[in-house]
Amino acid sequence: MLSTGMLARKKSIESEDRPAVLGLRLLSGLLVLVLVCPLLWAEELTSNEAFSRFVERNPGVTAERDRLEIARARLRQAGMLPNPTLIYTQEGYPIGESDVDFFEDQEFFIGARQRFELGGKRGKRLDLAQLELEAEQARYKDFLRLQRKEVGRLFTATYFVQTRKSLLKQCLHTYERLREVHRKRLEMGEVSTLAQMKIDAEHLGYLAELAVADRELVSSWKELAALIVWESGEIPTFTIEDIPAPASLNVEEITGIAIKTRPALVSPGWAQRGADASLQREKPDSVPDLTGGGGYKRDFGFNSFFLGLELPLPIFDRREGAIAERTAAVRREMNLSSWKEMTVRIEVRRAFEVYRRLQESASQVDPGLLQNLDRIVAVTELSYEEGEATILEYLDALRTQRDGAVNYSRLLQELHLSFLELEAASGVSLRKGNP
Repeated sequence: MLSTGMLARKKSIESEDRPAVLGLRLLSGLLVLVLVCPLLWAEELTSNEAFSRFVERNPGVTAERDRLEIARARLRQAGMLPNPTLIYTQEGYPIGESDVDFFEDQEFFIGARQRFELGGKRGKRLDLAQLELEAEQARYKDFLRLQRKEVGRLFTATYFVQTRKSLLKQCLHTYERLREVHRKRLEMGEVSTLAQMKIDAEHLGYLAELAVADRELVSSWKELAALIVWESGEIPTFTIEDIPAPASLNVEEITGIAIKTRPALVSPGWAQRGADASLQREKPDSVPDLTGGGGYKRDFGFNSFFLGLELPLPIFDRREGAIAERTAAVRREMNLSSWKEMTVRIEVRRAFEVYRRLQESASQVDPGLLQNLDRIVAVTELSYEEGEATILEYLDALRTQRDGAVNYSRLLQELHLSFLELEAASGVSLRKGNP
C-alpha cells in the first residue's frame, strides 16, 4: 500500500506542479534535443519528392522512356514511301570491234521505276504503329504506377523503422541510467544481485532490438537510396503525409476510377484494336504492288523511250497463316478484357477492406496512450526511488512503455502500407491535393 504522502506526490506529478517533474521534463526535452539536433541539418524528404527523384534519376525509367522513343520512331518509319529505282543498262559490240562511232553501235537504257503500294498498306501500317505507340504509353504508365507503390513502400518502411529506432534509443538511455543507479545501490548492499541480473538481461534485450531496428533501417534505406539514386551518404529526415479515413472514400467510386484509368483495363482496348489493326495489316499484303517505270533508250543510233508496268500474279496466297494468327489474337484479347476487369474489381475491394480494418484497429487506440505510458513510468520511477515500488514493477512499466510505442508504430506502418496498396489498385492518388 502506498502512503498518503506518496499518493499526494503522485497526484502532484500528474498535475505537473512539482518542480522535480518539471526538472524531469526538462531533462527529457534536452535528451530529445540531443537526439534530434543531428537531424536538423539533414535534408528533408517526402514520399512525393522521393518518387520525383526516382522518375528523374533512375536509369530504369530512362530505359522505359527509350521504349517510347522506339515506338515513335516506328510510327515515323511506317509512313515512309518506297524509294524510286534508277535504271541504267548498256548492250552492244565490244569496244574497238565496230567501224562506227562508240555511241552508234551501243544500246543504252536510262530510266527509273517506282513501286506503288496497293490495298492501303501504308495506311494500315500507320494505324498499327499508332496503336503500338499507345499501348507502349499505357505500359509506361503502368510501370510508373507499380514503381510509385514500391518507392512508397520503401519510404514508409524506412520512416517507421527510423521512428522505432529513435524510440528504442530513448528507452535504452533510460535503462543505462537505471543500471548505473542500481549498480551503485548494489555496491552499497541496498539491493540484491538477482535484481541487477534482471536489469542486465532487460538491457541485453534492448540492445538486441536496437540492433534489429538498425539493420532494418540500413536495409530499407539502401534499397530506397538505390531506387531514387540518392548520392549523399546521410540519411535524410523523412516526412510522411497524412492519409484519408476510409469514411471519406467510396469503394464503388474507387473501383470506377480504376476501371477507367488502370492501364491493365485501358490497354486491353488498345491491345484488341492493335490485334485487329495487325490483322488488317496482313490482309493487304495479299494484294500485289504495282511497279511502273520509264526512261530514255538509244538503240544503235536511234533515240526512243520506253514505259513499263510490273504486277506480280497472286497465284499463291502466302499470308493465310499470318491472317489466321492475327484473327486468333483478336479473339484472345476480347476474352482477356472481361477477365482483367473482374481481377481489378477484386483487387480494389480487397485492398479497401484491408485498409478499412487496419483503420478501425488504429482508431481503437487511445490518442493519449503514449503520454499515459510516460506518466506511468514517471510515477513508477519515483515510487521505486522512494522504496514504494520494486525493481520488477519499474522494469515492467518500462517494458510496457517500450512495447506500446513500438507496437503502435508497427500498426501505423501497416496502415500506411495498406493505403499504398489501395492507391496502387485504384491507379490514382487518393490523397487530397495530390495528382
